[in-house]
Amino acid sequence: MIETSLEKIFLDIFNTAKEINSHTDYPHTGGIYGLFLASSTLFQLTELIQKNTLLYLGISENLYIRDYNEHFESGKTGSSSVRRALGAILKDELKLKAIPRGSLEDFLKRKKYKFTQEGELVLTSWMLENLKIGYWKAPQGWTKKLLKDRETQLTIELKPVLDRDPRTKRFNPYAPFIDSVAAICIGEAETIAVSNDRN
Repeated sequence: MIETSLEKIFLDIFNTAKEINSHTDYPHTGGIYGLFLASSTLFQLTELIQKNTLLYLGISENLYIRDYNEHFESGKTGSSSVRRALGAILKDELKLKAIPRGSLEDFLKRKKYKFTQEGELVLTSWMLENLKIGYWKAPQGWTKKLLKDRETQLTIELKPVLDRDPRTKRFNPYAPFIDSVAAICIGEAETIAVSNDRN
């Protein structure tokens, strides 16, 4: 029987964490994943963020697809809250330019941005060099709701740096800063979306 306590889940995530390209048997099953900082950095926040700090928790019914094919895939920022948050924080350092994810209508409805093709590649490169990822495989038969409930409990307890989920962001002291830099990206992308719609 797979233990499902919060402590066991986090220990599995932490103990399996390594650079994504170092994983050789990353699961295609459902579970909870965590992103960690691989080296200490100021990260443009108000204090030093130490190596191995938990940056993000997420769930997926297929961990491999979510993590390999979205979070660490260039061009997927529009569908990855991790990439949007990291890109907003690193915008000046990496010289990223935000652009709308889709049409003006889609952008105004969802406020989702991505970066130019070059920027997407630069962001992915930074992530590959500076992040580690680990996972906990859920027991067979676990529903998305069960995964979400555990993720929420863990997020409240551990306060991942990049958490901006409306249900839990009030527990994250970094959320206001990330919201402020994300707003800059949204504004930049909106200007482009409106301009493209007029042409």
